[in-house]
Amino acid sequence: MIRYARIEKIITDNPVEFLEPKDFTKHCGEIEVSDCDKYYTDTELAIILKALHGYYRENPLYMPPYAIELAMYTGMRVSELSTLKWSDINDICISINKSAKHNRLKMNFLLVRLKPRNQEPIRLTDRLITYWHASSEYKKNMEFSVNGFSRMAMEVIPMQET
Repeated sequence: MIRYARIEKIITDNPVEFLEPKDFTKHCGEIEVSDCDKYYTDTELAIILKALHGYYRENPLYMPPYAIELAMYTGMRVSELSTLKWSDINDICISINKSAKHNRLKMNFLLVRLKPRNQEPIRLTDRLITYWHASSEYKKNMEFSVNGFSRMAMEVIPMQET
């Protein structure tokens, strides 16, 4: 608003130019979090996995529980998980080479190729291999991708490649 008024010469000076922001940091205390509070315990992880496997039995075609479990095993971000394709997975690793970026102005997602220095493969462990065998049942039951994007993502918001 103010920028528009200045461009249109409705006002000549910025009325908030000399305002000083208040310092609210004095009201914030630094809280030290111990390592045991930063991570889930084995018991908590077992509870989460049990709940996820319950979701698999109830609705095997519902994708989010699979993504949550994969994120637990790999540390992948949502933007990386949402662009993952079956072709990104081979016998020894998962290749992370793209990410989804949300454009808030256009209200859509863009598919962005990661720079080579940010592309780090995730080596498949025994647990991930077991996970992929279970996930392959999901792949058999549903046409997983359309033009390289997950079907669910295509139905919600079309992605554009950059």
